[in-house]
Amino acid sequence: AADALPAAVAVPLAELHERAGNLGRAADLFSTLARGNDRENHVVYHREAGRILKKLGLRQEARRMLTRASALADKSSEISRDIEDILAELEKDEE
Repeated sequence: AADALPAAVAVPLAELHERAGNLGRAADLFSTLARGNDRENHVVYHREAGRILKKLGLRQEARRMLTRASALADKSSEISRDIEDILAELEKDEE
């Protein structure tokens, strides 16, 4: 199972899947990591899952992941701005 994969393996694997165009698998891996024990990186995993879900056109799932990422992020951080940018694109796509 993916939860048995350490982040050091799962992250490059997810990036490889994304580059290969296997977005669903990449999103699954990041989603699994977002629920895992590596709490200090949950914000990154939520952002990555949300970003890929957005690419897949899964807006509700993407918004849920990105909203969670936003809640976890330090508001003054670069990742927080990045998350807000992706959320704004998501809103724009819906207009």
